[in-house]
Amino acid sequence: VHENISTEPILFTTRDASKVRLFFDIVPTYSGIEKNKVGRGVALLSSVRPTVGTKRMNLQGDISVPIMGSNFEVIGTVNFNFLVITPFSHPKMEVTSQQTYWKKLDSTMVI
Repeated sequence: VHENISTEPILFTTRDASKVRLFFDIVPTYSGIEKNKVGRGVALLSSVRPTVGTKRMNLQGDISVPIMGSNFEVIGTVNFNFLVITPFSHPKMEVTSQQTYWKKLDSTMVI
């Protein structure tokens, strides 16, 4: 892995993935003050085109975001991938406090 590549995941929750905007602000290492910002890039997850049908969105993908400088020139890019995890729900699936998806096993099961 290249030393400038970060593989540390950033996790967050949202009610609507299509409204997620990720801002990438580039600031000098000697000053983290917002007024000294060198550039900014914005990623919109909604810009990922649906490929699985109408009213559907890819749940994973790779995005390259241009970083614009103060003069509106592209000064670099940020490349990242994303994975959207949504809870599974089904009208016929219901779990109560007295039920589970699994039954107690008499022996250890190796899968």
